[in-house]
Amino acid sequence: MRRNFITAGLLCLTLSIATACRRGNEYGALVAKFDDEAQLFKAKIFLPTAKDKYQFNFELRQGNMVCSLTGQLTEKEFPDSDSCEGIKGDGKITCNNGRTQRMRWLMTSCFSGYGRSVGDKGLPFYFGFDRNKDRALDQLAKTQRAN
Repeated sequence: MRRNFITAGLLCLTLSIATACRRGNEYGALVAKFDDEAQLFKAKIFLPTAKDKYQFNFELRQGNMVCSLTGQLTEKEFPDSDSCEGIKGDGKITCNNGRTQRMRWLMTSCFSGYGRSVGDKGLPFYFGFDRNKDRALDQLAKTQRAN
């Protein structure tokens, strides 16, 4: 009886650790673009998580252009403890060609979201992220429609 209890306990512990690790650092895709350019930035990323307080720093490359997309949580209250939908933040896009813009972003789930530049400085910048490129493109379309 005790042996079965220990075996069941170890099995539960193993499953808990595996689940926690799998949720800790999930890869996803990010797609982004400036309004004046047809080509997309594409990057494989670690999706933002509660563990890192939804902060992110993504490097984007397109030809000779390199940009840094950074973001942090600005709204501390979570809409629902079981959902990440509605979490918002601010950030900045900075490129080696001199472009720098402030931006806002929004989580649409715990694995997806989108954002765009704010203000009148420069051409609009849009981005979307999710678990795969097709879903990230859907997120990008959402932010462009919200314009």
